[in-house]
Amino acid sequence: HLESAAPEIVPGIDQIIALLTNQLKEMNKAIRDIIASNPKFFEQDAIVQSVPGLGPVVSATLLAEFPELTQVGRKEAAAIAGVAPFNRDSGKFRGKRYIAGGRGKVRTALYCAMRPCLIHNAIVRGWFEHFRAAGKPYKVAVVACIRKLLSVLRAMLINKTTWDETRFVPYCIAVNAEPVKEISPGATVVRSQHRNPAKIQGCEHPKGLALNFSRVEIKRSVDGGFRGNFPR
Repeated sequence: HLESAAPEIVPGIDQIIALLTNQLKEMNKAIRDIIASNPKFFEQDAIVQSVPGLGPVVSATLLAEFPELTQVGRKEAAAIAGVAPFNRDSGKFRGKRYIAGGRGKVRTALYCAMRPCLIHNAIVRGWFEHFRAAGKPYKVAVVACIRKLLSVLRAMLINKTTWDETRFVPYCIAVNAEPVKEISPGATVVRSQHRNPAKIQGCEHPKGLALNFSRVEIKRSVDGGFRGNFPR
């Protein structure tokens, strides 16, 4: 707030800001040089930054603070990152779940990245809208999106694949189930909120589109194949 500072101290403040800015640029350059000089880091950095909404800060944080991401399971990864829900139960008492522990730098970086992800990443935004439509509070929905995104990042790093939106299909929730036997590879599921009838384009069901479901969760696995629980 230079406008509120005394005129005689403004030059000193400008010098401090310039010094810190230059140091920040030098540190960022050093980090980028380390990543570029290591083939493994360079490949993983490209994979992480291929996700819309994630940039060099999140990528460098994961590489430095969470190097074993590909060596643990998804639940262990969520706990290490500090985004796994823990219960507060005792006897018949059932308390609220909460996140605790883990690596604060990883959790902070991923949480800060959720805002650009919700703006620029249609898949993450779809997850968020799904949780909010289910009645989850804002921060609960954000943390749930972090867990899902961390699981996806883990799979991408293991399989050495970049982000591909065609591998994802949003959740679909509606009422009055009719069985769906097959979903064609090019099918598009349009999720309807408030349990309205869902429309499936490209579905091989004999009755065509605009089917009603009691609860259908259709999603693609990492390798691109469909999996889901269909009503009988």
